[in-house]
Amino acid sequence: MELLARLNKISGINISRDRIGGEPSIYLHTLAEKNALDQFLHVLDWIVQEIKA
Repeated sequence: MELLARLNKISGINISRDRIGGEPSIYLHTLAEKNALDQFLHVLDWIVQEIKA
């Protein structure tokens, strides 16, 4: 749920709770905006840190 919340904070991303167990998609054009891409990369960094912990 934390991952879903972090992703949904990014402008242009809106993944519903019922897609968590599936394969939700994020359109690449959403990440064309630098701010959105930076936020997405920050989420990926958070995922790596969670895995390491």
